[in-house]
Amino acid sequence: MTTSHQVFRYQDQLVMTIMTELDASSLWIDRKHTALGKYFGYVPDIKEPARQQFQRMNNILSDQLLKSKGPFLMGTQFTAADILYGQCLDLSLLIGWEDVLQSESLDAYTKAYRKRPAYMEAKKLRSL
Repeated sequence: MTTSHQVFRYQDQLVMTIMTELDASSLWIDRKHTALGKYFGYVPDIKEPARQQFQRMNNILSDQLLKSKGPFLMGTQFTAADILYGQCLDLSLLIGWEDVLQSESLDAYTKAYRKRPAYMEAKKLRSL
C-alpha cells in the first residue's frame, strides 16, 4: 500500500532529478557555454558531454514512463515533475537534441502533455 507521503516523496525525487540532472547538468551547461558564451565563456566542446548526460538521464526517465503505465511520470496523475520534464524535452528540441528523444514512450508522453489545455494556453501566451 502506497501512502500519500510516499507519493509526495517520489514526486520530489523526480523533480530534483529533472532539475539537477536534465536541466542544470545538461541543458543549462549547453546554453551557458554556447548561446550565452559571451557572458560565461564559450566552451564548444561541452555540447557533446552535456548531450550525453541528458541522454543518460532521459533514458532513465523514459523507463519510468513505461513503469508508471503513463501517460505521465507518476501514471495517470499529472504532477510538477511533468511540467519540468516537458519543459526540458521542449528545450532539448530547440537546441537540436531530437536524437535523444526517439522512443515510443517519449512520443506518447509528449503527445499527452502537449494536448493538455494548460500547455496549449501557455504556448499561446509565449507566442504573443
